[in-house]
Amino acid sequence: MENAAVEKKKQVLCRMAQDFNDAGITWAVGGSVLLYFEGLVTDFHDLDISVTRGDAATACRILDTLGQPQPSEQNSLYQTECFREYTVEGVEVDLMAGFSIMASDGLHSFPLKKQSICRTVYLGETAIPLQSLEDWELFYDLMGRPEKARMIRTYRTEGNAVR
Repeated sequence: MENAAVEKKKQVLCRMAQDFNDAGITWAVGGSVLLYFEGLVTDFHDLDISVTRGDAATACRILDTLGQPQPSEQNSLYQTECFREYTVEGVEVDLMAGFSIMASDGLHSFPLKKQSICRTVYLGETAIPLQSLEDWELFYDLMGRPEKARMIRTYRTEGNAVR
């Protein structure tokens, strides 16, 4: 049985997903929620949502109705075109369009494309698109988070999930 905090985050994700899907937005989850759905972790901190550049304004309007925008702290590591933080029913949501990471060898841009969505999971009847683990392995490497990149690499090569 999952804990109440995870259930709450999944409920918020489901509500958001229904609105995004109804609006025809191209979107996907990444970060720790992706790792959760892939079975690599048993909990996740927030909802990391990527949308296409063209759908960013619509996604922001939807999130403006579901929750409260939060002030975003600038981090020189990220040069993302659109980054907004929200709190929806006590759950942190990070919305990104035109995701970019500044690494030692320059700027790496990863705008969401339909081919970046590797599969879909369902919460009840609601489709939740997932970004690829391969992409997030690279993202974590570039972000200087080797433990997360290593976790994905190990899973991809050895298939060791926590569940």
